[in-house]
Amino acid sequence: MDAIEELNNFSNLLDKENDKKNREIENNKKIRVQKIIKEIKNKSLVIEIYNNKILENLETMNEKVKSIVLPTKNEIEKETGVHMDTHVISKNSEYALINNKLKDIYKSKIQYELIYRASVDGAFGKIFKKKCLKVRRTLIVVESKKNKIFGGFTEARWNDSNSDYKDENAFCFSLNENKIYNSIKDTKAISCQSDFGPIFCDMFEITDNFASDGGFSKCLDLEMIKYDGVTKDYELPGEEIFDIKELEVFKVKIE
Repeated sequence: MDAIEELNNFSNLLDKENDKKNREIENNKKIRVQKIIKEIKNKSLVIEIYNNKILENLETMNEKVKSIVLPTKNEIEKETGVHMDTHVISKNSEYALINNKLKDIYKSKIQYELIYRASVDGAFGKIFKKKCLKVRRTLIVVESKKNKIFGGFTEARWNDSNSDYKDENAFCFSLNENKIYNSIKDTKAISCQSDFGPIFCDMFEITDNFASDGGFSKCLDLEMIKYDGVTKDYELPGEEIFDIKELEVFKVKIE
């Protein structure tokens, strides 16, 4: 065998070896691709199972939500115990302090109709008078910007007479002090001044533009005070001049 033939044989062997390696590489590639495809399919199946489970859970939750019965307004009132449309009074004990006093006066169940709210209707004395003019039995609820909650009740009708009126059923209250202050017999309980807000004599008065001017608390004078139970200066709002956060007026109805 000559040298050329040996070279050819060696070349053929190399070609065969290369072909074998290439086939192995291709086979390995196919195997890896098949493995990857299988893994993707397995993961897709897992994702699909999870998705189906999530959809089932959502359907179950949706059915549970549909079955929930939301409480009615009356049920909420029964739960909280505050039977009035107020943004100020939130605690049952606060409401009970006022409501029990009115029930003691009238020996009857009491209902409250909101007729004026400063933040909605306007914080002006003339608007207060327009909404409350000649309304008998009104409950005034005031919240100051320093979170003092107080007010008063009167049977008298608000007007522009620039006069003071007696009312032996009138009273003031402080929810912060948890106190009722009854009007003293034969004294003037409220004052009706032109375009002013509610005035409870020697206890507090609300100015014409109480959005900016606020209100005034009267100084304590034991010889002139018109309501009993007062023990310190500016007892209701806690300061002589106070800013008003909210003022509500309710017409008190007796059943």
